[in-house]
Amino acid sequence: MLARSLAKMSAILEVLIIRVETLTLLNLTAKDLAVIKNVVQELKRYSFNIPELSIIIEDIDDKVNDLIHDTKGGFSESSMNIVVSDDARKIINEAELIAESKLKDLTKNLNTVKI
Repeated sequence: MLARSLAKMSAILEVLIIRVETLTLLNLTAKDLAVIKNVVQELKRYSFNIPELSIIIEDIDDKVNDLIHDTKGGFSESSMNIVVSDDARKIINEAELIAESKLKDLTKNLNTVKI
């Protein structure tokens, strides 16, 4: 169970990092930051029982909150909740597929190792 949570968190972070880097290059908007915030909230669910990771995720969440506050401007969070949730779910689903693939590869590799 812990391995599955770690694999999902790792994959979510990988996808999130790529997304943030891409959005940074394309000028990050408040909507994009709200999507990232939703993904970070999902990460918190996986990391709640791992103190070291919880601290890292909380730091990321704080930074995203700061960015949202700085860039919010004329955006209304309530007007983009549905789109944000869908976008966040897509990121999480993509990351879960990556995590499952990595777990299958890891299991396959462990089964082929001879002791």
